[in-house]
Amino acid sequence: MEDLNKEQGIFENPNEKKEVLPDGQKQNEMSRTKSLILISLFVSLLCISGLFLKVTIIPPVPFAMTSFFAIMAGAILGKKKGVITCFTYVFMGTVCYLPVFTKGGGLWYVLEPTFGYILGYIAAAFIAGFINKKTKIYKMVLIFTLAAFSVLVIGSIYAGIVLSITSPVPILDIFWGYFVLFLPSDLLKAVLATVVYKSLKNTI
Repeated sequence: MEDLNKEQGIFENPNEKKEVLPDGQKQNEMSRTKSLILISLFVSLLCISGLFLKVTIIPPVPFAMTSFFAIMAGAILGKKKGVITCFTYVFMGTVCYLPVFTKGGGLWYVLEPTFGYILGYIAAAFIAGFINKKTKIYKMVLIFTLAAFSVLVIGSIYAGIVLSITSPVPILDIFWGYFVLFLPSDLLKAVLATVVYKSLKNTI
């Protein structure tokens, strides 16, 4: 038995120290892993909502929960990671040609009047990122509402630009069709985001 221990000792370096990660570094590693998981989750939710959770109430703009998940990504992940999440979604649908948008995907999608709403998700995530666990309820509702409205503002402006090039449409018609008609649904999303965030904030 002694000989066996001696033989094993030949391969052991008494001066060698086992690497032990400091608690702070361990927490950083866990935080990084958690962030990657949450970003992947929200990218998946954006893709799923764009493909399946949709219904065309008033043509040509379909109603979907995509903007809701973009807002929640910003609120839960923060401004930077929320923007990264939404940008990844946009990149997948345009540059990577993945059919993750309501009408498919590809670079040609930038010519769609509704592409402005997709760009608006990035702004919505950034605005919602100002929310934290200590944010008071009235400020939370206000921030979520501004985030939802940012999608409509960017979307309607973009639609106006595209339609003015392809098929000129009166500004009032664009304002009505791409902004006003969707105010009620976006207000509903802001309220829903508030309820969901309040129920999740202690578990995030």
